Amino acid sequence: MNKKPVIMSQNEPLWIAVVSERLEQWQRLLTTQDRSDIHWVFLDDPDFFARAKRCTVMWGDTPVAAQWLPKLPNIRWFHTFYSGVDTLLPVRGALPTDLIVTNSRDIAGPHIAEYALGQVLAHTRHWATFYEAQKQRQWQPQDYVTIAEAKALILGTGAIGATVAQRLAPWFVQVDGLSRSGQPKPGFTQVLTWGDAALDLRAYRVIINTLPSTPDTVERLDRAFFTATAGNMLFINVGRGSAVVESDLLAALDDAPARHAVLDVFRTEPLPAEHPFWRHPQVTVTPHVAAQSQPQWVLPIVLDNLQRYQAGHALRNQVDLAAGY
Repeated sequence: MNKKPVIMSQNEPLWIAVVSERLEQWQRLLTTQDRSDIHWVFLDDPDFFARAKRCTVMWGDTPVAAQWLPKLPNIRWFHTFYSGVDTLLPVRGALPTDLIVTNSRDIAGPHIAEYALGQVLAHTRHWATFYEAQKQRQWQPQDYVTIAEAKALILGTGAIGATVAQRLAPWFVQVDGLSRSGQPKPGFTQVLTWGDAALDLRAYRVIINTLPSTPDTVERLDRAFFTATAGNMLFINVGRGSAVVESDLLAALDDAPARHAVLDVFRTEPLPAEHPFWRHPQVTVTPHVAAQSQPQWVLPIVLDNLQRYQAGHALRNQVDLAAGY
């Protein structure tokens, strides 16, 4: 159930702390707002901690906020500029029980869908091969199989997974989902459960992981999972790196030369230079860019929730820290 904010006073200005690696962009956007009812406290303020103690609201990047929220018990609403809250989970025991947490997942779904579709087309239509052939001035036609005849499986049917399914549905003959509950969701042809007898991983040309990082999802994608997939399966990870047993994925790729993995998220970021993902011919690495939280995209979400907060209404995109998403 969504929590409603409790506003202590409608007459006093609202103090909002802003913590982000994109601080200059946020300062430009927020200080140009005509908001005499708000005191902004930015992370680069020399007296940030002292002034942040007066704040009841914090907006920012999840990893940065995780360092400050346990020290600021007066915060009653935190909005993360990201979709994931996994870096908050280790400190959730130190947070107020009435803290409302909201996220920016409205951005992530459409952007991740763009990323996934682009990677699917790049792989199935051999764009990398043609790029290399062009550099050598070589005419090398390649056969391909259209994805209009293929099935896709999306791991996770939450807000992000459902949006990805809706955007990809016109491109595939079938887009299925995989979740704990198996509850039907718009955009999916069907939603299966992890233990469903009808689940045949070999049927899917493309498998996309959108799962958050929770105790249930850590190392969920192991050798048993990957070896049960099709020999030409394209795996795309835009969820969390912790879901994948990396050695098992590499072994599954080595077992089937036509398999390929597109990885945007990793256990350790930045990905260490010595990691085998960098040099494996069946792996495409991107630096966690499937859905960026650029301030101009996040701003409408936080301003909408700010209006709701000041009116004492339930906020959008609330996160259940106990569940981890």
